[in-house]
Parts: sequence; C-alpha cells; structure tokens
Amino acid sequence: AVLCGMLTRWALPPALGPVEPQTFGRTELCTAIRSLDKAWARFENAYVSEIMKVQERAKHLVAEAIERERRLRAIEESRPEQDLFELPIYQVEVRNFVGCLSRLNSVANFQRKGRDDLSASILEGAIDVLMHCESGQCLPFDDAASAALDVAHTLASRVVESFVSLREYLCEVHGHLDQLHPQLCQNSGLVARLVEWEESWEVGARYMQCTERLSAICRLVADIRGAQGIAPDLAKMCEDYDPELFLVMPRIIWLCFLADPTKPWELMRHLLPHRFISGEDAADQFHRYVEGEPLRRSCSAPSLTSLDRRRRTQSPRVDAELQEMAKKFWGTEVRLEHALSGPLDRRSEVGAWEILIRRAVRGPGESEDLYAPLEPSRRGPAKAAVEDLMHDLEKWSMELQRHCPQDWNECVSVLTQCLSGKSRSERPTEFVV
Repeated sequence: AVLCGMLTRWALPPALGPVEPQTFGRTELCTAIRSLDKAWARFENAYVSEIMKVQERAKHLVAEAIERERRLRAIEESRPEQDLFELPIYQVEVRNFVGCLSRLNSVANFQRKGRDDLSASILEGAIDVLMHCESGQCLPFDDAASAALDVAHTLASRVVESFVSLREYLCEVHGHLDQLHPQLCQNSGLVARLVEWEESWEVGARYMQCTERLSAICRLVADIRGAQGIAPDLAKMCEDYDPELFLVMPRIIWLCFLADPTKPWELMRHLLPHRFISGEDAADQFHRYVEGEPLRRSCSAPSLTSLDRRRRTQSPRVDAELQEMAKKFWGTEVRLEHALSGPLDRRSEVGAWEILIRRAVRGPGESEDLYAPLEPSRRGPAKAAVEDLMHDLEKWSMELQRHCPQDWNECVSVLTQCLSGKSRSERPTEFVV
C-alpha cells in the first residue's frame, strides 16, 4: 500500500499538485519495496501450502483405498475356505471399502457422473446372482432358464470384474505412489477403472437389484435371439454393431412388447413411465438399492427367489394411445394369419410373427418378397395393414429413443452386451497410473 501510494503520487502531473522531492527518497522507496517483497512471499507461501494440502487430501483418498483393500485381502487370506459374505467383519470392511471407492470416484471420475452413492449391496446382489448361475439354480423367472442364467451372469460378471479390477489397480499403484498425479483426474489408469466401475455398478443397481427389471431384460434378450433366428441380418447387425441396429432394435422391442406385454413391461415402464398407469412404481426405487442396508445373516437374509415370491407387482396398464397401438398390432396379426391360411396344399410354413420381424429388420425398401407366402386374394389388405402398423411403429420407436436418451442408451448397451456375451474389453498388460 505504501509503495502504491508513492507510485501514484509520482504519476500525478505537476498541475494537480506540487511534487515534494524529499518525500520520494531512496530510503523510503527501498523500505516500500522490501515490505512488498515480504507480503508477496507470505502470499506465495500460503498459496503453495494450500495447494499442497489439497493435493495431499486427494492422495490421501488413494492411500485410504489402498489400506482398505489390504484389510479385505488379509481377511480373505486368513479364511480361504469360508463364505466371507456371511462374516459381519468382512461385510463391514467391504462396505467401508466401497464407500472409499465412491468418494474417490466423485473426485477423480470426470468422464462420467462421478457418483458417490453406489453401495456394497450392488456387489452383494451380483455375487448372489453368480452363485445361482454357477450352481445351475433357476432364477425367480424360469420361462427361459438358460437364457435368463446367461443374461444374469453377463450383468453380474461385469459388476464383479470392475470391482476386482479396481482392487488390482490399488495393489499395483501402492508401489508407484510417487508417480501418482495429485490431480487424480490426470491419472488415466485410475480414471479408466473408475469409469468402468461406475458404469457397471449403475447398470447393476438398475437392472439386477430389481428382480422384475432383470426378468424383463432376460426375457427380452431371449425374444431378440429368437428374432435373430428368423432374420439372420439382425444377428449380423448385433455382432458388427452396425449403425442400422439402432434403428431396428426399438422396432423389435416394440413388437416383442405388443406380442406379449407381460414379459418386458417393467423395462418399458422404466423407459416410458408416462405411458403406464399403476400404483407405486416398485421397480423404479433406485435409491433404495444404493443406500446402506443392514448386515446380511444366513439365517435371516432372504434369498433372491424368496424375495421375488414375496413381492408381487400390479398387472401392467397402459394409456389409451398405447392401447390403440396394441389393438392395431393384434388386428394386423389376425389379418396376416387369415391371409396365410389358404388351401392346405398352398399353405406356407411362415407365420405372421416371422413376417413382422423380417419387415422390422429389413425396413420399407426390401420387403416385397415378404408377402409372397400370402394368398393373392388377401395379400393386398394384409400388406397394407402391415405397412400401416410399421409406419405407426416408427413414431413409437422415436419416442422410445428420445423420451430419455440416457436411459435408452444404457438399455441398448445392456442388450447388446447380453446378446454378444462380452463382459469387458482386454486391457494392456503394462500398468498405467
């Protein structure tokens, strides 16, 4: 302040005030500069100290996670043959470790949401599902047992694999803490594992913790695999991740829903809640599954199957517009079946469902030969009904994709992973901090 005052008076033009030479002596100027230098040094010291504290707090999150992981490993090594999730001490350590991962995720994961509310109940549910799958036990919905086990195993495996991947990273980074960037989001290896962890656990909370939604996904995957058998082009699209798949997939989902609403209705209600009329949305209680829960006991914790038998959701009810679409679908199906039921010597093995699936996959440009099996006298009205249905189906497909793009993208990602059976991509063998 003293130096600024001196410089200000120096800068004044003579007309605004006389300059007193004795006020601007060398001694006074040196004193003012030394005062400024000391003040600046104090500021730099405080600024750098604060940065170092912030960086140490960030590194402390990693150090805490490393220590939590070490405690888990110690319990696992001391009881190799025991069911660890029946041990209260192990459950507590797992939940503390997951809480530490959540805090670390909220600080370092800039590529996704940085959630801090993903709980250990997601991991426990995934392990429960894997135990059912590996023992060959049927899940609560056993219409298509093998398909259900396959889909559930894929989703649960991703949850467990991402958890194991983070543990492996923490074991490895313990010897490279000097290379850890204090701005945790600058550590590409850490961020990549946190992104995978958050994504897989978010899907696990949304699709595995809710039995009805898991049932819907499993049944829908079974139906889509059936559609792949009818239209091999669909299987190739799924295998190649063809861009056209993302136009075809909503059509197939709608056809599966309209053919049997009881199978994927919980998934559809999640994607288009405004189209369904019911009481409490039992499946959309996401926070119920990410918040803390009491410790599980072998004598009191309900199994996956017993929990499902106790929970009964209401039958699906849809709004008037969707009801009209369902009526149009049923009418088209009846018209197709009527057009296919010609004389015995001319009847085709192709059914109405096969025609609808192939039309949905091929699109409007390559569908002429689809109607060849129809009776010539009934072909025109049946074809017109199918084309009218498919025209209306495009509107519903757009709504399915655009009502909540984030939920739709997540759903398509889950479906394609389950259809392909891929769990996680291979990582480079070289460790990256």
